Amino acid sequence: MINPSNPSVLYAGQNKAYLTAPGEVYRTVDGGANWSPVYSSASLLAQIAVDPVQPSTLYALSALMKKSTDGGNTWLSAPEPAVQSILVDPSTEGTVYGYASQQFGPFFPGAPLFYRSTNGAASWLALSNVNPAAPGLVADATTKPATIYAGVGAR
Repeated sequence: MINPSNPSVLYAGQNKAYLTAPGEVYRTVDGGANWSPVYSSASLLAQIAVDPVQPSTLYALSALMKKSTDGGNTWLSAPEPAVQSILVDPSTEGTVYGYASQQFGPFFPGAPLFYRSTNGAASWLALSNVNPAAPGLVADATTKPATIYAGVGAR
C-alpha cells in the first residue's frame, strides 16, 4: 500500500509460511530502499489498508483487525464482524467497508455479509444479507460519497 500523501512511504505484508506462521507488516519511508517491521500478527495477514483521507491511519486484517493512527508505530485492536476483506472509503475519513462470506462464517448462517463503519472501525452496521460468490470490494472515488461495488458471481 502506498501512502497517498507521501509516495515514499509504503507498507507491505508478508506471511512467513503458508498457514503456519504469523504475518507481518513492513514500512519503508525511503521509497523501498529500507524496510522495517511495524506489526506482527499471531495469525496469517490477509490485508493492509491505508485511509486515503488520513494516511497515518492503517488497518491490518488477520484473524483480528488491528488499527494504527500513527503510521504503524502503535497498533490497537479494532472490533470487526469477522470480515474477510476491507475497503477504506477514498473520500470520507473513517469510513470502512467490510465483506464476509457465508463460507467464512458458518456459525452465523444468514448473518449480514456487508458492513460499514463510519467511525474508523470502532463499530459496524450490517448493510445487507446478500451472499455473493466472489469476495471483493472496489470504490469509485469519483462519486461523492464513494460508490462501493461488491464482487459477485453466479451460483
